[in-house]
This record gives sequence, C-alpha cells and structure tokens, in this order.
Amino acid sequence: MRLAGLSLPLACVVLALIVTATFAVIGCIELVRHGPNGLEAAAVAASVCWLSATLALIVGAAFRHSPRAVVGTLVAIPLRMTLPLAVGSVLDLRGGPLADAGVFGLMVVFYLVTLVAETTLTLCLKERATRPS
Repeated sequence: MRLAGLSLPLACVVLALIVTATFAVIGCIELVRHGPNGLEAAAVAASVCWLSATLALIVGAAFRHSPRAVVGTLVAIPLRMTLPLAVGSVLDLRGGPLADAGVFGLMVVFYLVTLVAETTLTLCLKERATRPS
C-alpha cells in the first residue's frame, strides 16, 4: 500500500486502524494474562495514546504548508508525549486493578506503536505538500 499523498482525514483513519489492530492483539494477550482488568488497561492505554497521536498528527498537518513546519513538529512532541505519560503515571501511582494489570507498561507499548505510525503518516503528509504542482 502506498501511503504518500495521504489527506489528513485518511491519515487519521489509518492511525485509528493501526491502534485498533494493535489493541486486538494486545487486548487478547492481556485478557488471558490479567482477565477483564488487563483488557480494560489495554483499552485505556490504546485510547489515550490514540488521542495523543491524533492531536499530534493534526498539529503537524496544520503547520506542514507553512515555513514553520519544524515548529509544528516541536509543538506536536509534547502533545504526543504528555497525555500518555501523565495518565499512565497517575493510574500507576494511584494503584488498583489497572495498575496491577500493568497499565503503565501498556501505555509505553501503545505509545511506541502510535509514535511510529504518527511519524510515518506525518512524513507522508509532508511529502505531498512538497511536491511541485
């Protein structure tokens, strides 16, 4: 599948599909390992990381046609990283069934998946913007 030249809405759909497919695999593993709490922890991690990556993708796309594309990338970094880190830390420090199911570790796994996906999709959007008409 060729990804170059994606529109922003299509890139957001591709990102959601990647997170959904990853959740299907990780969710099954966590359901076996920790039961319903593991599945819930995987769902929380997937949702938070998907939201952060989508926001970063939107910000990156907003700046891609301007001479400030690097600024857009630098603004997207804290958007992508802060929410998963904050939610994972709070849930882990608070304790309870999600912490016992390893929500922080799952947050790291989904963060890495969404980081690769969002970065790749952002580059595909930028490639489209730099082509001559």
